[in-house]
Amino acid sequence: MPGPANFQQTNRALKDDDHRWLVARLSVYILLFVLLMTWALFADIAIYERSQSAKLRAVLEPADVNAAASGLLANVHVTLGQQVKAGELLLTLAHSAVDASIDTTATAIQSLQRQRDLLEQQRELLVAEQVAELAAARRQVELQREQFADAANIFELQEDITRRFEQSTVNQLRSEVELLESRMDLERAVMELDRRDAQLRAAESTLNVLQQSHMRQTAEWERQLAIVDEALAERQIDLVRLRQKRLMHRVESPVAGTVASLKLLRTNEYVEAGASLGTVLPDSALRIEAIYRPSDALGYVRQGQLARIEFPSFPRLQYGVLTARVLRTASAVDQQGVRVDLELLENQKTDIPLQHDLPVVVDIHVNAKSPWQVLLNTAGLRLGADHQ
Repeated sequence: MPGPANFQQTNRALKDDDHRWLVARLSVYILLFVLLMTWALFADIAIYERSQSAKLRAVLEPADVNAAASGLLANVHVTLGQQVKAGELLLTLAHSAVDASIDTTATAIQSLQRQRDLLEQQRELLVAEQVAELAAARRQVELQREQFADAANIFELQEDITRRFEQSTVNQLRSEVELLESRMDLERAVMELDRRDAQLRAAESTLNVLQQSHMRQTAEWERQLAIVDEALAERQIDLVRLRQKRLMHRVESPVAGTVASLKLLRTNEYVEAGASLGTVLPDSALRIEAIYRPSDALGYVRQGQLARIEFPSFPRLQYGVLTARVLRTASAVDQQGVRVDLELLENQKTDIPLQHDLPVVVDIHVNAKSPWQVLLNTAGLRLGADHQ
């Protein structure tokens, strides 16, 4: 059984243990207080200015899609938000009447073309016949000229013989019978020469008549071809105009980009020429347009400051946030507030479909303060509010 001395010793040991625990707790509290004061005095807390009146804006303005012609809506080939190329078909207006006119005009062009081809073939045959006739007539003229030349030679020869007979009769008193025969031969030679001359003139006249006839026939064929060519040209112009009119019933995208808006139309609904049918947002860089209260922006927001961009329609935990940089701050204040333009930093990956007019929340990092300064500012603001 322990004595009084052992009990007193145990009691002192317990008091020493309590004293050590108290010192340890005080040391811990002092350390935590020092750490807290160090954090409060020297730590930096990022100060952000928030705007919930912000949207993504395209650098280029949306391009209007207008109807070039009047007609009934036949088909809509795109949906809202779809990526399209420049010239891609968006909507089609009914053009059955234009198609019928195009078919009729095309048929008329084919008929005129066949008529022209037939005239060309007939003209080629006519030219071939004319060439053959003219060649035959020229050969006949050449033959008559040769025969005329032969007759002229015979005439000259007979004339020379007759002259000699006349001289011989005077000088040598030859027989008058031979002289008469020579004169008769000369008269026959003259008659043959006249006949050949008449035949030559007739052949030349026939050749001239053929040439004039061929010229008239050729002129007539040329006139008919000109008439057909004129009609063919008119029909071809009509066909081009009709095809252009049909193209006007095709509503195409004016630029490459995204279909930003489409007018709600029903099939077979009438569309007026020039009516606005929607807009296409061109492919271009997106910027952020934020509206701040003057007290939050003026003197705080500056060019080059970084900003945190959140998307209210897309959960932050799933899609995260993006980073942007302040481009400019409006120097004037309008009815809405102060406009601040920002650009998204490059090489940021996101699953959010960034598009024109998408609402965002902008937090611009304007300053960094210690927790002690934040506490004092908050207290000052509350005191000021209570004083008022």
